[in-house]
Amino acid sequence: MSRVTRRALGIERSKKEQLAAQQKLQQPKEECESALSQSTTCGRYRLSDLIVFQCKQCYTVLGDSLQMCGQDEKLDCVICLRVTNDVIIEEYLMFDVEGFLAGSSYNPLYCRSCRILLGFCLYSTFRSLAHLRRLFCLSKEKVCCYLLESKKILPASDLNFSLSSLKGKFAELKGSLVEAYSRAQFLEGRMEELGSETMHCGLSTQEMGDMTHVEK
Repeated sequence: MSRVTRRALGIERSKKEQLAAQQKLQQPKEECESALSQSTTCGRYRLSDLIVFQCKQCYTVLGDSLQMCGQDEKLDCVICLRVTNDVIIEEYLMFDVEGFLAGSSYNPLYCRSCRILLGFCLYSTFRSLAHLRRLFCLSKEKVCCYLLESKKILPASDLNFSLSSLKGKFAELKGSLVEAYSRAQFLEGRMEELGSETMHCGLSTQEMGDMTHVEK
């Protein structure tokens, strides 16, 4: 075999080895990307619970489900604790004389991009709606939702944002707190009993010492 042929074979072999090494390096990266694409969690949140609220007309981002605290079926709105800067809160107040907001004053909410009316922020109202004061109520008719898990865009009116599933968790938490309070009361009572018994024993010892001193 000539030197040229041996040299060519050596170059070809080195190329194959380099290619095999590159494939080994790329394999963990591909496995990692595959695992990330199949992951159902994002940090400590489930992807199925993550939703981005957008303006239905221009798709401007208005908020997300992490700042959502439920919905109001009568007012047909999504209730949020916070919204993005693309939601304009007008300084003037509006007052309704009919409908579900009759007798209530509120600041209207507008989309910064397309200027459509998105909802309202209650300023003053009756007791039945007092829990919505200072919260951002976005009309479901004016909002669409981007679902992070399925990467689909759906109208907000097609989704249910009620927090009824949390009632069971609150009831469970309440039961745990009541049980912990009962245990604390029991331990406090036992500590008082032990304290009184200790004082009684101390007095008895002192009396016995006094009696011994008198006998002497």
